[in-house]
Amino acid sequence: MLKIEIKIDDNDKLKILRAVGNVVSAVKFQENELPRKMSIEYVMAIRQNIASGFYSFTSYSKEYKKWKDKNFGGEPFWKLSGNLMTHVKSFKTNDGWMGGVPEGTMERSPMNWGMNRSTLHSVVMYGKVIEEGGPFKKGGSIKKSKARPLFWNTLYYFSFNQSPIYGEKALTQIAKEWK
Repeated sequence: MLKIEIKIDDNDKLKILRAVGNVVSAVKFQENELPRKMSIEYVMAIRQNIASGFYSFTSYSKEYKKWKDKNFGGEPFWKLSGNLMTHVKSFKTNDGWMGGVPEGTMERSPMNWGMNRSTLHSVVMYGKVIEEGGPFKKGGSIKKSKARPLFWNTLYYFSFNQSPIYGEKALTQIAKEWK
């Protein structure tokens, strides 16, 4: 049987325990800080994509494009009155951080869905319709709009291009605590 024995000088033992404690503290800090930072950056990426129309989608229809150009000055396809962009936030949830529109966010806005403009409407619902497609009224019948994914496309790009950078920065910060 092989027996390994390690002897550590008392002065070194104290340094090692202090370094381990520093690393544990840094890991606990990054457990919250890394997701918080990433949710903020994800929100910024979503807003940038809304403002620029980064992903190419055509207008729902010629009539809709004409209506939107007339009433909103040719805003990019994800932007109508600006409510989605202003309501996308970084926020704390029960199990971490998230970037998106908090559930229950309501607004009054001139939407082209045959809705009463004086009542509150769910911004989350509007985002979901954009993301997945959804029903709308046209000429007394219900139609389904095409999906134009914003959140998923942004998340996919962010996950593969930005997340590794933030992970590396967090690991570097943790490693600096081993002194």
